[in-house]
This record gives sequence, C-alpha cells and structure tokens, in this order.
Amino acid sequence: MVSSRLSVRIPPGLLRHFEAYLDQHDLTVSEGVIAAIASYVGDGKRRPLVERVSQLEKRLAILESRI
Repeated sequence: MVSSRLSVRIPPGLLRHFEAYLDQHDLTVSEGVIAAIASYVGDGKRRPLVERVSQLEKRLAILESRI
C-alpha cells in the first residue's frame, strides 16, 4: 500500500495524551494517527485490532451483566 506523509503540529498536553494512548495500545505514531483519523471519519476497519477487541470486551461485559 502506498502511503502519504503528513506533518502536523500538536499542543504539548495533547501530545502527552496521544503518547499515553500509543503506550497503552502498543502502537507506533503512524498507527495511532491512522487509528485516530479512521475513528474520526468512521472507518472502523482501520482501527487497531487491540482497540476493536477492547470495544468488544466492553460490549460483552454489558450484555453479560444483563443476564
């Protein structure tokens, strides 16, 4: 897949939150940016697998609590 380069400026506080997200999900900066953009535009297929599994686990817990 051919990719394009993107350069952005980000406030220090937001960068710290983003870096914490990357650490929590074991993602590279590129993977995190792709995940954020995909989430923003509604392209769930490009969200990281760990994030999709986490979302499924939360939904399953809600369903199990109703039993």
